[in-house]
Amino acid sequence: MNRKILTLMLLLTIGGVEADTRDSVEQWLQRAEAKRQEAAQLGFEWSYTEDMILQAKAALQRGDRQKAQVLAKQAFNQSLNAVRQAQYADEHWQQLLPQ
Repeated sequence: MNRKILTLMLLLTIGGVEADTRDSVEQWLQRAEAKRQEAAQLGFEWSYTEDMILQAKAALQRGDRQKAQVLAKQAFNQSLNAVRQAQYADEHWQQLLPQ
């Protein structure tokens, strides 16, 4: 596999967006779900993002707002990276063709 693609995949996996902690858990859950749906429409939704959102909602129902917020932000970051992955794939699909 191309070195640039591997590097990007690694960055997408470990990268993320530093989240503003002033926003509420509910706002982060809404953002995470919207971004997850965007990634799904592009065909790049990651397999465990929806589960993270469900876990965040469950933590919120239990009253564990801190855990819920962490999970919601992680789900948002994963979805954002999935969208970035889709954009990269769309721009560089030719590199995946056999030479």
